[in-house]
Amino acid sequence: MRILPVFAPLRLNAAMRGLLERVLPSAVFLNFLLYIVWTEWQAAPWPAAIGLTLAAGLTLFTRTGLIGATALGSVVYFACGLVWR
Repeated sequence: MRILPVFAPLRLNAAMRGLLERVLPSAVFLNFLLYIVWTEWQAAPWPAAIGLTLAAGLTLFTRTGLIGATALGSVVYFACGLVWR
């Protein structure tokens, strides 16, 4: 998506450019999020559910920050994966 303008330059007015600058990053992030959830859920459903829920909860409801929430969620996911083997 980000390299498309290199191959096909688009002439956009300021309003359309502003809309794309707001919408496109969110769409890319949501696509990435769904990909991660889907692949991890298929590999190990319960550890993925626990780890991803913890990471999402920490990110949304605390000041842990994205890196800290991801690290803690990953550790819990790994630990749950060991338990469920």
